[in-house]
Amino acid sequence: MQTAVINGTVQYSYVNITQDAIPIWGQCHRRIGNNVVLMIESINSACYRCVHLKLRSRNVLQVNTVNSDFLSKCWRNESLAVCPSEEVLNKINATTEIMLYKKFDAEGHVIRKEYCPIHGKFTFTYDVSDDASNKAVCFNRKSSIDSCPSGSALNLHFQDCSFENNDTTFECLGNWEGRNNQQYLALLGPGPNNERILQYRCAIYHEEKNGSISIAVASDSTCINNLHHALYGHEALHLTPIPQNNWPTEVIHSRCSFPEWLVGKWQHIIVNENTFLYKDHTSFKTYTFKCLARSNTDQTKYSVFSRTQCGEESYNCLWVKQRSTNVMEFQLGIQTNKSYDPDLCSDSNFLPDTWITQARLRKEPGECPVAGEYTGQLPDGSLFCAKLSSDCQAPDTMFYTVSDCSHSQVYEERQYKCLGQWEENGLLYTYTQRIDLAPSFYECFVGSIISDKQINIMEAGEQCQRLKNPLDYGMKLYKQGACYGTHPSPKPVMPLDNNNASNHLTTQSTNYWTPTSVTPYTEFDNGISSSASTSFQKLPIFAILLIIFNLYRLI
Repeated sequence: MQTAVINGTVQYSYVNITQDAIPIWGQCHRRIGNNVVLMIESINSACYRCVHLKLRSRNVLQVNTVNSDFLSKCWRNESLAVCPSEEVLNKINATTEIMLYKKFDAEGHVIRKEYCPIHGKFTFTYDVSDDASNKAVCFNRKSSIDSCPSGSALNLHFQDCSFENNDTTFECLGNWEGRNNQQYLALLGPGPNNERILQYRCAIYHEEKNGSISIAVASDSTCINNLHHALYGHEALHLTPIPQNNWPTEVIHSRCSFPEWLVGKWQHIIVNENTFLYKDHTSFKTYTFKCLARSNTDQTKYSVFSRTQCGEESYNCLWVKQRSTNVMEFQLGIQTNKSYDPDLCSDSNFLPDTWITQARLRKEPGECPVAGEYTGQLPDGSLFCAKLSSDCQAPDTMFYTVSDCSHSQVYEERQYKCLGQWEENGLLYTYTQRIDLAPSFYECFVGSIISDKQINIMEAGEQCQRLKNPLDYGMKLYKQGACYGTHPSPKPVMPLDNNNASNHLTTQSTNYWTPTSVTPYTEFDNGISSSASTSFQKLPIFAILLIIFNLYRLI
């Protein structure tokens, strides 16, 4: 039953996720991997329910539960609050799915834009799979779609269809790989008949080698209802790329090629012999760089011809550095030119210490720069302690926890995979991937190994920011023992005693060494409204993580 459809209009409810509770669902009681047991406590008793949380992107949180009546019932015996297993999660319709779409972040800021995986210009056909005799179709490929000027949105231009011509824009909220390796996409766009009321939509897409793309869209905000695969959903689109202009003569006749170590797929980059495709998640442009010539003065710089997904063209210089087997960094020249100019590769055309860091997607085994168990106090809060520990059997994995120094109350637990490290100006940079969150979360540490008993470390953002000073401002950690797997350090686990543990749920990356310290807000509005913007004005816009909860459920 779709409880959020009223008079044919999709409507939503709001859910606040605080540090240690989802007030409408319960208080955080126990965490077991991505499963969280929630507790609702009264004077004489308590009841429990279990949810599986999967952060699909910065803006999308997928919740699964084995009970179809999850919102109306909970269990007095914790052992009866069954959590979804991986086997059950992989089965279609075996769990109840709830999609949460973030509206504002913890500080009340509007959500950050996300890059759309579909970029460029296309013609498309369109079909709606319903039984209506007058269903909407576009079969003649006069309609077009593009991601211009911003790669964070898809602009659809319906022309000569079975309905009136119109233009529609969908904002991209995130994409991820889901069940059966299918590629999912979350969208925010207008409702039926281009209503001003925005609706959240889920889609599956697939790109062929020739550049054509199939997209199927669900009938609602879930990723289940009337959504089967990229060719079959409530709405179906087939995109054909519009041919681009020919490449300039310099590109066609160039014998330039990028180094072999650079070829492959990276976070936001795909490199083959002479082409460097970069999806800029800051400007939301997709750049295709064609190699023209290697610099005579610096073998790590390349003159390139650049073209964006919207057809903007220029000449520039690309500077690439291999930091480790799995990590590279690059810069683009500040100034561009309308014609080929080798001087674009001069040092004066680059900013000092400003790099874009990227990890290889097919990673080689690596290891973390330190091994053992280290503890210390947070530099900006003496009441909080941190522990950094590693696994002897998995040298590329490290664990990080923040706790109350007085009561050993765990506030946060993280797990990292070390991808690579390098030394620069006497400091050690380590690029990592958060493996307790969505696969797209990468973070960088900068530190200094003071001795075999002490390290100083601090966060350096996703792009390994330079000009950080861990010696004066970093957290001091002192070695307490060997890595777990050998005596004496055990593998870190979340505490199971509810009276001594408050596991703070977060759905976005925070500073590495700062625990979430916002006072929980316990009131919430679960009213249904036909206008998301109007309804939200009733809610506090301060220290909460506000997520729109789509009430669609399967029973």
